[in-house]
Order: sequence, then structure tokens, then C-alpha cells
Amino acid sequence: MRTLLRRRFAESTGCREAAELLTESFLMGLLDEQDQMGEHLQKVLAEDGDFFSLSGGFSQLVMLTELQDLYRVRGNLQLEDMIRTCFRKIIQLLPFMGQTGEDRRQECMESLRTLYQTSGKRSCAEMRPVFLEALERMLERSPLNPAVEGAALGILYGCGADRGAQISAAARGYMQGTEETRAKSAAFLRGLFFTARDFVLVSPDFLKLIDGLLESLSTEEFLRLLPELRLAFGYFTPLETDRIASKAAALHGKKAADLLEGKASPEEYAYGETLDSYARKQTKNGPAVSKPEE
Repeated sequence: MRTLLRRRFAESTGCREAAELLTESFLMGLLDEQDQMGEHLQKVLAEDGDFFSLSGGFSQLVMLTELQDLYRVRGNLQLEDMIRTCFRKIIQLLPFMGQTGEDRRQECMESLRTLYQTSGKRSCAEMRPVFLEALERMLERSPLNPAVEGAALGILYGCGADRGAQISAAARGYMQGTEETRAKSAAFLRGLFFTARDFVLVSPDFLKLIDGLLESLSTEEFLRLLPELRLAFGYFTPLETDRIASKAAALHGKKAADLLEGKASPEEYAYGETLDSYARKQTKNGPAVSKPEE
């Protein structure tokens, strides 16, 4: 095991991979190798320019310092210096991540949330304002990936900043824009709910905005948005979903129980199952799946 770990670490070329192996070796009690592995990690960190790798490595290094404090084991790794170096590189790259492509947007959202969570730790308290400032700079650049934009605004909202008006304005721009712009609204909601799903529960008008979007969509537009809408609302717990359903019903003069009344015909039930299957396939395989016939 020791030999295998050494070989894997020597072959590592990214900050995240190297930091994960360094943490793994610490948990395995391989303390003799830590200093030597630290030297290799410093070289890897100096050469790494990938935002996702650096973000993952940053959270691993912070966790390793916490493990060292927990077990009262300190070596000569100079972890604090590596953490600061890693964070500086992340901050330099972060303002450009708003233009992340569709193939990596989920990874970008996860990296932003990880950075938010990690910078909230006591040992990283001085890094939080710098991180938030970099997020602000990212939002000033365009064009923005709508999912990443939503995730960033959700993080700023979660930090206690008064972002309600800004979030609603951004959402309104997507939901009340052209057909091309409306097509991006579900992605924006997915990013927002990924980092701040409580916003729809506490904002009195945001659900009305979503309701207005759904009413304005054609059948074809709705079917295109449905897979991503499922993902966006999939972040809510069952209890939260019930609360949203109650609020949505109230917008139309109904009660939540009214949504469960009535019986679907066999044809409606069959079409519902077909539609649900279509949404799942769209989510999994992309837009190549043909939509069900009405």
C-alpha cells in the first residue's frame, strides 16, 4: 500500500489529485512520507492552472490542516503557504469562470459552492471577502453561463448580502425576454437553487415570476425546458416541495389539496408517463431525443 501510494503520488500532475493523495496518506498514518510528498505538491501547485483542480486541491489542503489540528500532528509541510498560493491562483482565474461551457457548468457550480463552504471556515475567514469580490467581478463579465450566474448570485445571497432585487432582475431578464433568452431560464434557476434554494420560499414575488414564465411558454418551449426544470426543483426536499406547491396553488385561488383532486383518463395517464420518460432521457442523453407526440 505504501509503495502504491508513493507511485500514484509521484505520477500526480494536478493539485486536486495530489492533495487528495496527501490527505489519504495522512489518514493512513504514513507520516514519514508527508514532507517528501509536500515538496512534490508544491511543484504541482506551481504548474497547475486549472480552476477545477485548484479548487478541489484547496478544499483538501484546508481539510488536512484541520485533521492535523484534530490529531495534534504537525510536520514541515508548510500547508499554510500552499493554501495561500492555491487560493491566490483560484482568485486570479475565478472572474473568467462565468463563461464556462455547458460541458463543465455543473463542475463549476460545485467548485463555487465548495469555495464558499471552505472560505467560511474559521481558518479561512480572511479569504471570504476576497472570494466574494472575485465573484462580483465574474458577474460583471459577459456573456455569462446562466447556471453559473444563478449559482454565484445564490452564494452572494447566502452570505447575507441584500441580493433579492438583483436575483429577481436577473431572473426577469431570462424569463420575460425573447424565446432564445427564455430557453436559458431553467438553467438560471438550476444554478440559483443549487446554492440558495430557500430564496423561492422567502421571496413573496419570485414564485409569481416563475408562474408567469410557465404560463407564457408554448408547448414546445416547455418540453425543452422540462428536463432542466426537473433538475432545478429536484434540489428541494419533499417538505419544501409541498410548501412550493401550496404557494403555487394559492396563486390560482386553489389549495394544495386541490392539486390532488380529479382523475386522469387512461390516455392522459399514459401521456404523462411518456412525458416523464422523455424528460428523464433528455436529462441523461441531451436534446437528441425526439419529443413525445401529443
